[in-house]
Amino acid sequence: MTDQINTRAGTYRTTRKATMSAFDELPLAARRALADAVENWAPQPLLDRYGRGARAVSLRSLVRAWDQREVSKRADQRARSIGPYKGNARM
Repeated sequence: MTDQINTRAGTYRTTRKATMSAFDELPLAARRALADAVENWAPQPLLDRYGRGARAVSLRSLVRAWDQREVSKRADQRARSIGPYKGNARM
């Protein structure tokens, strides 16, 4: 597995080891929020905020906001799809 650098919000390495280490350092509320999230969010941005003094409740709220935005985006994509899916059947 090659190291990747996050190109959106940080310069952390997204290796499995770094991701799990960041997850383990988060408070319980943030870990639970990530575990229950609709998407597989990276824990490093939360750890950065936690290191700067963010509270566990605000981290949990941030994950929920990410989830709401993702669910809304998915609903929008479904609404824009062209007609119902009819499979590969020929008509």
